[in-house]
Amino acid sequence: MKKLLLIPALLATTLVMADQKKYEISPMIGYNFSEGNLNVKTNGFYTGGLELQFNDLDSKIVPEFSFYKTPSVDKKTGGTKTITRGAFNGVYTYEGSEAIIPFTKAGIGIENDGVFLDAGAGLKIPLSENIALKAEAIYMAKINELSGVGAADSNLMTLVGVTFAFGGEKHQEVPVTAPVVEEKPVVAPVVVEKDTDSDGVLDKVDACPNTPKGDEVDAQGCSKIVQLEVYFDYNSAVIKGQYATYLDIYAGFLKRHPEYTAHIVGHTDNIGSQKFNVKLSQKRAKSVVDALIARGVDAKRLSFEGVGKLNPIATNTTAEGRAKNRRIEERLTKH
Repeated sequence: MKKLLLIPALLATTLVMADQKKYEISPMIGYNFSEGNLNVKTNGFYTGGLELQFNDLDSKIVPEFSFYKTPSVDKKTGGTKTITRGAFNGVYTYEGSEAIIPFTKAGIGIENDGVFLDAGAGLKIPLSENIALKAEAIYMAKINELSGVGAADSNLMTLVGVTFAFGGEKHQEVPVTAPVVEEKPVVAPVVVEKDTDSDGVLDKVDACPNTPKGDEVDAQGCSKIVQLEVYFDYNSAVIKGQYATYLDIYAGFLKRHPEYTAHIVGHTDNIGSQKFNVKLSQKRAKSVVDALIARGVDAKRLSFEGVGKLNPIATNTTAEGRAKNRRIEERLTKH
């Protein structure tokens, strides 16, 4: 019998099953090796059984209920007997590999008319996620029948079967969520473009970076040449009020640009003699010069003349044309 007790030790290993289902049911079949004091005619007999294991516990040791039965075995005293066993065990599954899953177990059971203690070891070989081959050896020490003598009866069952697992995994892998790293927008450095003369044209494209403040400039940042237009009534050299703003602008340009001088030329329509019209056109030019001087322009930078009716810009046959000819023209000269 001592040799039989070595079988559980040979089956034990230190490998592991990664995950277990909540429930396992295992139909088993095997052979029972028995001692000679059990009133069994032979030293062994076949047996079958069913094992139900509950894995849905936060414990290394889980419960197993098992039932084994041999319908008929010959007794030494004649006749036959049915051997029925039920057991409750705690099962411990070892850690290691998913290819072979070793386990050990121990517990207590009932056999016909007596109680036994048992201990066993075995292994499972997974065939799929829910099915595995199962092999085990269980040693049972049973107190003798009430009428018997001796300390205990020893049995060793060697069983093989198939385990069907179901009910979800006991250990479910919790997905590891990578921390969300908030990406900060990359802010490009702000490049401040310079416009030294504040004329609206950046220095990098400004051909005239020192334009006087207030000047209207072109696309290159240079001051536009200011033009002055003043028209007069018939036979008059009086500047009408509507031209005051134009005179202000022109005077401002001259004051900001001392490099310029202005020459004012007076004109008339064709009514009257040329001699008369030369004098009238001179008066018109002088009235403009006087208005510019009054606005702060240095008189030394101003000159004037009258050319009468010699240079019309419109027809003199209509009132509208003659009104356009009663004018002054300005000529800027840069020094």
